This record gives sequence, C-alpha cells and structure tokens, in this order.
Amino acid sequence: MVLLLFAGACRCGKSPADSAGDDTVQPVYAGTVATPDPRARRLCEALHLLPDERRAACCGGAPRRALSDECTRMLSLALRGGGLDLDAKRTAECVDLQVAALQGCGWIGPASVALPEACEALTLGKLEPGARCRSALECREGLRCRGLGPTQPGVCDAPGPPATACELGTDPLAVYLRQDARSHPECSGACVRRTCVPAVAIGEACTFTAQCGSGNHCAGGRCAPGRWASEGQPCVVGACEPGTSCREGTCARRNREGERCRVDQECVGACLRPDGGADGTCGMRCGT
Repeated sequence: MVLLLFAGACRCGKSPADSAGDDTVQPVYAGTVATPDPRARRLCEALHLLPDERRAACCGGAPRRALSDECTRMLSLALRGGGLDLDAKRTAECVDLQVAALQGCGWIGPASVALPEACEALTLGKLEPGARCRSALECREGLRCRGLGPTQPGVCDAPGPPATACELGTDPLAVYLRQDARSHPECSGACVRRTCVPAVAIGEACTFTAQCGSGNHCAGGRCAPGRWASEGQPCVVGACEPGTSCREGTCARRNREGERCRVDQECVGACLRPDGGADGTCGMRCGT
C-alpha cells in the first residue's frame, strides 16, 4: 500500500507572492497531539512499526517510525473529535494476531503480510447523515463521506445512485488504518471506472470483484455472496480470503517456510530457488 498523504500544511504550488497573507492548505486531520491516545498508539504500532521492526531485526537496518507516528496522530485526533470509536475487542484481537503472524523471519518477502481478518472493521462511526466528516469511518455504518479528500472534509450521506462519480478522493484515516471501508460504500451498486453502476447480481457473469458490489466477490466468472472466496473455492485474482491466493482459478493456502513452491505468490514470504530451477522453497528474502 502506498501512502500518498501528508501530515503538515502545504502551499501546493503557490508562489511566495500568491501565498502572502493567504490561508495554507491543511490536511483534514490537522494539528498536533500533546498526548497521543494509548489505544491509537498500540494499534498503529502493530500495523506499521512492528512489521518494520521485525524486518529490520531479520534483514538489518533501522525501523522507521514515520507511518506509525502519523497514524497515531490522526487516529488520536479522530477519537478526540468524537466522530468514531474503536471496537475494543476486535482491536485487541487484531494486535495479538498481528504479533503472532510476524514471529520469526519466514514471512519476509516482496509483499507485505495480509492483515488478520480481525483487523477489519475496527472502527465504530458515530456521525449521522448531513454531518461533516473527515473520514468515511466517522459516519454511521452504511453511510459514505461524500466529497472527502486529503485536504477537504465531506458530508455523511447515503451511497450514491448509478451515474454518481466515485473513487475521486482519498480517505487518509482509512488508508493509515488499512481499512477498506466496505461498510461505508460509495455506491448503492458498484464503483466501476470511477462511476457508480448497478451491481451485477449474484450468479451473473463478472470479470472482477468490484462489479459484484459491497460484500460480494467474483468467483469462477460469477458473482458470489460473501466478501472473500474461501480456500478451495473458485476465484479471480484479489478475491481470496487473507492467507490464501488465487492459483489457477482456485483459492489455495499460502505455503509456510520450508514448503515447496514455484512462484512468490504461493508463499507467505518468498519462493527461494538458489539453483535457479523451477522448484523452490518458501522462506525469507530481504530484497525485492
């Protein structure tokens, strides 16, 4: 996941003459936090700092705090603002499972480790329709934050009807918390090529999961109920549950350290082929 967001104010291309006496552009979660919320710090360190610390311990180098610190700052401000709360039980489970998933070094490879399922739907939005929002996560379940961008607050609103524009902005808090905000859909149907369209019905033909609408997935060329395809079920790329990958049209468990493989996508970490042959073994690879 690439975080194309910023923490401080900017003048966004204005010349000094243009900017003199003008307001600076501020991120939606602007400001500093003298005392970060301990819940925010614990969660954000598990999501961002812990993987970097473990990777540094296995591969060398120093861990970086920037993502964890910015995540903590934004979430602390969101909690303090009262627009959302954290699900205490799911958050605690998420942190514990993340710690367990990152034990040892065998998980290190070209891709980040998928978050445990408990790390989804961690927030409880409190804002009603018409309320000003800085993240879709602040809105009640089922509502989107219409008009939201990194520097522009939005308004909690119902999902857009067909022909409404979608995916035009970024939800900074959702990005840092690694939440896909599926409980806050932008469209009443599906968002395809930045436009809301009617969702493809369950059992009808599809080529990718987004066509099937929130809470469904594309499996074997047909929309199916449920967010993910489970191990052993038909799939398209990106539709399999965490810990599995789509291989030859079927969700398969990712192999652990020491198990046989042919490509990186089969492994939790990487597929190591020291002799350059077709077959390899799953294990740690620090480089790309």
